[in-house]
Amino acid sequence: MGFWVPWRVWVGRWFRYWLLGLAMVLVVIVPPALATRDLTAPTSENAGVERAEGERFGGENASSVPSQAVVGNVVDGFPVTLDGEPLFYVKRGVDGVTTAEERAGIITQRLGAIAAAPDLSRDEIRAESNATQTVVLAGDTVLFTVRQDDVAAYGVSHPVLAADAVERIRQGVIEYRDRRSLRRSDRRDLFNQLPESIQPALNGILQTAAIEAMQSTLLVILALCLLCLGLSFLLPKTVKTLEAPIE
Repeated sequence: MGFWVPWRVWVGRWFRYWLLGLAMVLVVIVPPALATRDLTAPTSENAGVERAEGERFGGENASSVPSQAVVGNVVDGFPVTLDGEPLFYVKRGVDGVTTAEERAGIITQRLGAIAAAPDLSRDEIRAESNATQTVVLAGDTVLFTVRQDDVAAYGVSHPVLAADAVERIRQGVIEYRDRRSLRRSDRRDLFNQLPESIQPALNGILQTAAIEAMQSTLLVILALCLLCLGLSFLLPKTVKTLEAPIE
């Protein structure tokens, strides 16, 4: 017990000295970092360039979605869309499961997922028929099933309906990927112009973001060190109080 008390005192002192030293180092580092932020902040002219380029980026990234969304109804059906473009319409839901509108939304979500899959080829979008229905697939993913209710709604056999849908989906996927490729190409062309147009502004943005992240990290570390330092001074007193005999 006699050895334990001096050892605990020695460790406590060493820990306090270490925290105090770390806190002093951070105090020395943080103020220059804060000052550097003002030096690297973009000028108002650069800020204007950033806003202009942001608008250009927005234009390049803009989807081909029409300004007014295509709205369906129970008579004409609800649209199945890809990138905002209607491919075909759903007039019937699945009895007891989904309405026509919900079914169209589910198919739209599935089409968006398969269109964004670069490893899915056009020929993998296909239809498989049996006597009563036709299943439309993309790879191993079932997109939807053309049922007898759809046949009654359109007056066309389910293999014909499915074949038409497959061709529309294939063409829609090709056009969707072409649009994405063009947008990426336009962005690359724009980035190639950056050294002559907004390279200084871009450098300022990156430097400011990096400095702000470093400042936040240093301030959090400094706060934690000061908290630990305060606790290291309070704990010995608390331990002594708890170990004191009760009179």
